[in-house]
Amino acid sequence: MAILATNLRKNMDEAFARRLYFAIDFPFPNEEQRARIWRVLFPAEACRDPDIGFDALGAELRISGGSIKNIVLNAVFLAASTEQSIGMQHLLHAWTRSAPARLPRARSAALPNDTRCPRESDDHGSPTCNH
Repeated sequence: MAILATNLRKNMDEAFARRLYFAIDFPFPNEEQRARIWRVLFPAEACRDPDIGFDALGAELRISGGSIKNIVLNAVFLAASTEQSIGMQHLLHAWTRSAPARLPRARSAALPNDTRCPRESDDHGSPTCNH
């Protein structure tokens, strides 16, 4: 038994694809699903800012669930390195680091424009964790 995964199914050789007995398509998440993915990746006990805009992230960042998971993980490490709660600035900084060549030219007002890591900024506005 072999399990294969690809996001480039259209590029698969037709003769090879015919030999596969089962193919399961996982559709790209829509805006609501992406917002929910952002929310569920933070457990209740996570040390995070309460004002993270999950709906804005779901609406503005058209990325896969796996990418969201990687961004959250990187944001956790960024926040930990500055001993801060996980905030929007950490998530957006992790996002810009994840795919700089694919960043949209303009974003809506729903997301802050400053995506620098707090460690690189003069303003360390994130609250510290009270847990």
